[in-house]
Amino acid sequence: MKTFKVRVTGAGDGDHWYSEKIGEVFSVRGSDRNMYLLTKGHKGLMKSDCVVVEDFKVGDRVRVKPECVGEYYRTKANDGGCGIITAMRDTRWFGVKLDNVKIEYEPSYRDDELILLEDTMEYTKNGVTYRQLKDITVKAFVLAGADDKYVEYFGMDYNITEQIWLRIAIDFSSRWPEKLQWLVDQGFVEVVEETLKPCPFCGGEAYWDTMPEKWVVCKICGAETRLCQSKDEAIEAWNKRV
Repeated sequence: MKTFKVRVTGAGDGDHWYSEKIGEVFSVRGSDRNMYLLTKGHKGLMKSDCVVVEDFKVGDRVRVKPECVGEYYRTKANDGGCGIITAMRDTRWFGVKLDNVKIEYEPSYRDDELILLEDTMEYTKNGVTYRQLKDITVKAFVLAGADDKYVEYFGMDYNITEQIWLRIAIDFSSRWPEKLQWLVDQGFVEVVEETLKPCPFCGGEAYWDTMPEKWVVCKICGAETRLCQSKDEAIEAWNKRV
């Protein structure tokens, strides 16, 4: 799991090991339901006593915080979702190319309006990789028209606006194939297709062909895989050669 940083902003009832470390930044490797776990040792920090410290750069994939949609004169109808940072416009301001195809410009966001999409935003189940596109919460499920199974299952352990881990949502949904597809259809996740690696012989770009059956071919030197019965099989066979 990718690490990130948090800053201590308080100490709850004051009876914590970090009570005298307010303002300090710590590297963490993840979290359980209520705590961030430090990368070194076995200590933890209460989530309610910390804020995540984001180090953004051009090329990072980010998500706009739901509560910030429509702020700073941005139109709510064309704001929000995920995107790529394309420019640093000031010390704390970044230009973001949003995934929303309706948006033809790159709006500006302050660093505290964005969430860096870490590796934990992708999860592979039964050979399929899913990428999270928006917040997964009980409230979001209700607004999307989820059936009672979702609401009852997650409502027992999560507050209505508390983030549900992608892994947990996918594991639960995988019991019923139609529910995995529902997550995709409602825009909570997308299926990530594996991409072709460069040619191992000349470094050229590869493509996959379907005549007479499926295989992968290099555009430059013509190197190719064996004949395959599916696109996924062809991509897997090619990438293993690299």
